Amino acid sequence: MGSERRNDGTEERCDGCIIAAHAPDALKLLGKQATYDELRILGAFQYAYSDIFLHRDKHLMPQNPAAWSAWNVLGTIDNKVCVTYWLNILQLKLLPDQQLRHLHLTVAAIDHFGFPLDMQNITRTGRPFLVTLNPLHTPEHTLLKWSTGHPIPSVAASRASRELNLIQGKRRIWFSGAYQGAFTKP
Repeated sequence: MGSERRNDGTEERCDGCIIAAHAPDALKLLGKQATYDELRILGAFQYAYSDIFLHRDKHLMPQNPAAWSAWNVLGTIDNKVCVTYWLNILQLKLLPDQQLRHLHLTVAAIDHFGFPLDMQNITRTGRPFLVTLNPLHTPEHTLLKWSTGHPIPSVAASRASRELNLIQGKRRIWFSGAYQGAFTKP
């Protein structure tokens, strides 16, 4: 496929490439070298992008705490859903191995930003840990912000899912992403 000569004089050969990214990002990586089929198939997948905040702002939850649930839909803004997940409750609903993985991610995010928190489990802290997608404003007590995209179901995406085999391994390039298998029946 290609080789790279390093500063120390060594050479590394690559036999293939796996592009594990959203379909639009895969096309950007391929640039002008994308084939007609790659453009047609990967280009059929459209994405909805969200700004996501890990925070402790109770104002993004129902006013009555008795109405709080694991998922709290606050409405839509500019065709984007605004929803707050109550992590403390979600921790209780996850399977033990999932719970441990999510707990470590949450603790790592909090430790990274220097918020002292001695906790075995966020369900016992007495403080809400919330994740909000697409809030109207930046939440108070924000611990972490990131953005991500999710594939949008469509007829074109379903058709493209069934045609992925036409580009897999061609030119020794393989594609992997959330769009794979998301729109096809098992």
